[in-house]
Amino acid sequence: MLWFFLALGCACSESIKDLTSKKAFRSLDEYTCAFGTAFFALPWIGICMLLDPAHEISRTALILAPIAAGLHVLAFILYFRAIKTADLSLVLPLISFTPLFYLFTSPIMIGEYPGPWGIAGVLLIVLG
Repeated sequence: MLWFFLALGCACSESIKDLTSKKAFRSLDEYTCAFGTAFFALPWIGICMLLDPAHEISRTALILAPIAAGLHVLAFILYFRAIKTADLSLVLPLISFTPLFYLFTSPIMIGEYPGPWGIAGVLLIVLG
């Protein structure tokens, strides 16, 4: 039952983030919002890494982490630019198509194939 409250909390947090970002664009640009989002996430990432010391960080992960972080900031800039220029009611429903793209890209990139329940769940998310 804990999953329900965690999912609800995540959905509410994302909605609040999008609404406050839209209001922040009155005085800030998308680059500042993207940097702020990434910068304020760093302490939480650090706390999670300290709380889970059982996992060893490989050299490959240390090399790929800055690349992934750069791509993530670029994605945030494009995301915030879309929120800035269009209505939230037009931009945010397009985000629900992301799991549909994962159905096609995950088998190609990492060899991960979803089962029938996984495909059904993705379709329910996209149709919702």
